[in-house]
Amino acid sequence: MTAISWGHTIDATATQLMEESSEARENGERCAQMTADNAAAAVARRERSRA
Repeated sequence: MTAISWGHTIDATATQLMEESSEARENGERCAQMTADNAAAAVARRERSRA
């Protein structure tokens, strides 16, 4: 969520997860992409609730 809130793209975040997270590497690119997608959705919800 931090990377997304700092303006990083979903794809860049998923790529970074694959590099940094052993859990992401174990579970594969699809899991990293889903995690980044979910983080982006959570950030969007948080931003909407602050408006």
